[in-house]
This record gives sequence, structure tokens and C-alpha cells, in this order.
Amino acid sequence: MKRAVVFAVCVGWISSAAAAFDDGNDLLQICTNEREFCLGLTSGYYDMMRTMGVTCPRASNVSRGQVRDVIVKYLNDNPAKRNQSASFLAATALTQGFGCKKPGT
Repeated sequence: MKRAVVFAVCVGWISSAAAAFDDGNDLLQICTNEREFCLGLTSGYYDMMRTMGVTCPRASNVSRGQVRDVIVKYLNDNPAKRNQSASFLAATALTQGFGCKKPGT
């Protein structure tokens, strides 16, 4: 139970997290202009999801570049959603791209 609460707070999976440091526009700009920083940031989103117990069946031996590519593709394909929290959008992109599932599902 505690993990589920922490997961919801950290990743913002329950709602699109109204207040956040960065939105999707910020993340796309970082990934366009600062590829190495983007690589670390997007890897961090993936690592946090995995640490919180999320399983990603289609992410066996995934590389940092693949994680970044999945998130950037999602941001480019969904411009109307880029005003939402970057962490929420990253979790959504990874869930769709790698078939990730929340703990207990």
C-alpha cells in the first residue's frame, strides 16, 4: 500500500499532476537541445518507475537511447498534451511503448 501511494505521488500516474517542475514542452526542448541531459533525465523517469515496482514486459535489455526515443516520439506525436507534467507524459509514453504495468495489475 505504501508503495502505491509513493508511486502515485512520484510519477503522477493517478492524475496528470497539475503542479510539476517541467511540462512536456520543457522536456521536448531539453531533448532537442541537450541530448545528453535528456538521456539522463528520461533514464531517470524509467528508473523511478522500475524502482516503484512497475514492470515493463517489452523493455527487456532496453537501452537509455531507446527510453529517450520512446518518450520523444510520444511528445512529438501528442503536441496537444505537452502542457501536462513531463513525468506524467514520460510514464504514459513508457507505458504505451513498453507495455508497462503498475504494481498489482
